[in-house]
Amino acid sequence: MNRVIPRIHEGTPVTNFTVDVGSMDSAATTIHRTQGTAEAVYSGLHELDIPHGTFGRVPWLSDKIAQPYEAHVKACSDSIKDIEASLGDLAEAISTTASGYRLTDSTNIAAALEIERELYES
Repeated sequence: MNRVIPRIHEGTPVTNFTVDVGSMDSAATTIHRTQGTAEAVYSGLHELDIPHGTFGRVPWLSDKIAQPYEAHVKACSDSIKDIEASLGDLAEAISTTASGYRLTDSTNIAAALEIERELYES
């Protein structure tokens, strides 16, 4: 599918703009799979259970040592959740863009066929 990008500013317009919608679909699928991996990592992180007292035998000291670890786990967890959401948004954006190209092409083809039909009928 080739599109000519109209001139928006001074300069030469881009011609032979080609979009491979199938590759866009493949990319969206791959990104969705990666999102699934991020979901699994996020879930696995929350399944880790570090028993109370793991960081030492003295309860108050063990808790004090555990606090930075717990803060780090939360920060990692939040980051993974953000990555998961971003991957989902990216895959959706690519799929929406591919659908837009398909719709544009089918609309243009239908319009061209209508023009052709009208020309032959005249």
